[in-house]
Amino acid sequence: PPSLQSSPPSLQSSPPSLQSSPQPSPVTSTHFNHNGNLLVCGALDGMIRVYSDYQCIMGWQASATAIHSVKFSVDENSVFVYCKDGTLAQWRLYPMSQCMCSVSVTDAPPQNVAQFGRDIALDAEGKFLLVGRGFQAVVYSLEQGLTEDSVLPSQGSRVACVDWHVPYSTRLCLTATTSGIARIVGLI
Repeated sequence: PPSLQSSPPSLQSSPPSLQSSPQPSPVTSTHFNHNGNLLVCGALDGMIRVYSDYQCIMGWQASATAIHSVKFSVDENSVFVYCKDGTLAQWRLYPMSQCMCSVSVTDAPPQNVAQFGRDIALDAEGKFLLVGRGFQAVVYSLEQGLTEDSVLPSQGSRVACVDWHVPYSTRLCLTATTSGIARIVGLI
């Protein structure tokens, strides 16, 4: 009979490293676009950098504090950025580094808490952004900037990561906490 064993993947060659410029800074968050041609990185120095073919093609100062999370918009013309100071912003890529809108998120991730997972998530249609905010998760509508749409019930402990259920027809949110509880919440 044929063997069901699989061999581990092998690397053909080692790809070049991505260099941050002008000064190296620890990367705190990354996100690929839909086809993997672009990579956006947020860093400890508050910079956003976008890479293509292992080269930094654009970068700008998005915050005076560390970047906590980055995420391409569905149309990939902008980037959502969640900063350690509690600022949630949408930055236009073309023209480069233009802030489209921003809001202050209360009970932002504390400076001394390690990042556990993804604390912002975009729904499949790009209409809503789910954000972990302290002991809650908040849904922001993107129809007219970043507008708070709804607040999910208290999670009992700090929200560590959030996500959306994939199908377009559902509005199911996933939240997971630092105490090990995962919840699925349906929005009406």
